[in-house]
Amino acid sequence: LTPLWLKTQLVSQHQFYNPEDEIQTEGTVEDLYVETNTSMMEAKVKLENGETVRVRLAPEWYLRSQLRIGDDVEFIGDEVEEDGMIMAREVRNLRTNLEIGLRTKQGAAHWQEKADRKKDAAPVSDEKPGRKKL
Repeated sequence: LTPLWLKTQLVSQHQFYNPEDEIQTEGTVEDLYVETNTSMMEAKVKLENGETVRVRLAPEWYLRSQLRIGDDVEFIGDEVEEDGMIMAREVRNLRTNLEIGLRTKQGAAHWQEKADRKKDAAPVSDEKPGRKKL
């Protein structure tokens, strides 16, 4: 039995992501920006039907310039806000054919796992004395 406080925390952490309501669609990235309230990268994507939707992606550091304005993308996600914002679970850049996993099927962030592993890992340096890696 899971305590109610834990259920509430999970719901808010994953912003009500419901894998049963997932959609898969494609479109063209019209704009990429970092949302100031959440520090999350978002995209305005024009869908094949002409509709423009807001798609929440991940922190900018996690994506590392893997998307750019004008890219055609396919994505799987769930509409999680009344204004139609879609939280993407997976994005495929059709220009580069790169598939980017953003969240688990339940909506948990992959970048959080990556950040936790970085904290636990010992620093590794392949720099030679007197040389600085660029």
